[in-house]
Amino acid sequence: MNTQSLPRWVAGLLVVPVFFGTLALCVFAAGEDTTPTFKKRGDGEKKFYEEVGLSVIKAVHPSGISATFVSYELRDDKTKADRKDLMIKMEYKGPVTRKIFQADILIKLDTRNNQAWEVLHIDYKDNNNIKSGNLANLERLIKQLNR
Repeated sequence: MNTQSLPRWVAGLLVVPVFFGTLALCVFAAGEDTTPTFKKRGDGEKKFYEEVGLSVIKAVHPSGISATFVSYELRDDKTKADRKDLMIKMEYKGPVTRKIFQADILIKLDTRNNQAWEVLHIDYKDNNNIKSGNLANLERLIKQLNR
């Protein structure tokens, strides 16, 4: 072994673990779950419902871009007591055409416990002709919203 190359070799040994450690930290931070939960919805209703709408769009159309919140309406369910219907309107753009699509989200809620509502069902409709939406992800999202 050449004594002149020893410092580079040692430096290489020090840099590689630091690089992979930093990379692992970035991957861990990026994978952090930011899905809102109805158990801790807080006081900022509009902001919370916007986060819920964004989570639904991400679940159904992961490739959709520039999702934006349009409006929401929270109504009492006329058929059952202690139930509410949350209607959220969202818009998102298609990744290829950049066409704007409108999405209507209806979330059925059990509101018996005022501090911790429970999501019972999510109905999703949009005006995208390409039905590539992943509706199976909604079941996983319901579990995340209820945690």
